[in-house]
Amino acid sequence: MQNTPSTRSWYPGYVLTVLGLVSILNYYDRNLITILVEPIKRDLHLSDSRIGLLSGIGFALMYSLLGIPMARLADRHGRAKVLACTLAVWSLMTVLSGRAVNFTTMLLARVGVGVGEAGGLPATHAIVADYFAAVNRGKALSVIGICGALGISLALAGGGLISDWRGWRVAFYLGGLPGLALSILVLFTVGERKSANLPASAPQSPPTIKLRTVFAALWRRRSYVHLCIGLGIAAIGAYGQFAWTPAFLMRSYNLSAGRVGSYYSVAVGPATIAAVFLGGALND
Repeated sequence: MQNTPSTRSWYPGYVLTVLGLVSILNYYDRNLITILVEPIKRDLHLSDSRIGLLSGIGFALMYSLLGIPMARLADRHGRAKVLACTLAVWSLMTVLSGRAVNFTTMLLARVGVGVGEAGGLPATHAIVADYFAAVNRGKALSVIGICGALGISLALAGGGLISDWRGWRVAFYLGGLPGLALSILVLFTVGERKSANLPASAPQSPPTIKLRTVFAALWRRRSYVHLCIGLGIAAIGAYGQFAWTPAFLMRSYNLSAGRVGSYYSVAVGPATIAAVFLGGALND
């Protein structure tokens, strides 16, 4: 058999490295607005209600609704292709966030980030499943999670410092531009591969399962249903607290975005990294 990159021993590690970079940008771009709430509110003359729409439902609605359709596209047209395209979309919309002139234009940009990022995690997890067998998949996914935690920390510290240095618009520009370059790398260097769980004789393109069949199978798994409900409820408090804590600290203690972001990232980043890594290792 021809020794293509996808069959070489080093290649899964390379793919995981690229996916880790994608995960950093994924969480950086979606969370960057958290540390920029105060300067955005001041410059665009927005109320807290409108800021809540921008940091919450403006992103989350499309992110939630399009997750499954994006995953279906990845199954049908290739995980790497969909990941590259969606990475380019959310990166471009992050750049355009820095061009916003009022609530409407910022909301449209945030919706665009949600549309793009809806395809990020499904395609990323599918590629990990393709390249890593079940015995090592927890560790591989923990790497993706750790990179996500790094992205959050960088968004808080880096975004705040850039905002203090050159303004919140530049923070969005510098957050989005690397993703446009990385999308090209994903498109041309991450190859499609048969799932590591499938036997060698399995077809490369298995028959597409109807969506209602998948939903029915998941609904019968009561533990899955309870897990979704529990995580959904927990996310309400967790994301609300995360979205408003930096603004609270700036308002209450007269701190700059750079100082709050630096301190907050030190508190959040290491704890999240440790939890994600231990979770993957214990799962394996």
